[in-house]
Amino acid sequence: MEFVVMVVDTPDQARILESVFKDIDNDRMHFRALAVGQAAVGWQHKGTRPTKIILAYDEPKTERERQWEREVVANLGYKGEHPTRETLWIKLK
Repeated sequence: MEFVVMVVDTPDQARILESVFKDIDNDRMHFRALAVGQAAVGWQHKGTRPTKIILAYDEPKTERERQWEREVVANLGYKGEHPTRETLWIKLK
């Protein structure tokens, strides 16, 4: 099971992606979207923590955003490095 999380700038972007992801979720792939600042404690799908994280948000500017990134994004998947974790930076605009 692949569990892919895309992190975007705003809750509106996350809602749009979530509505698209519903149509492409299947038994092998599950997609979720997360907005900067949103809590993601205990995120998992059928016992699988995120295996791929796609970072599609602007670089954090404030200390609060940097703290959120350290506390949330860094811990979305397994603590430390996990062999299936892949982090990609892409720019949406």
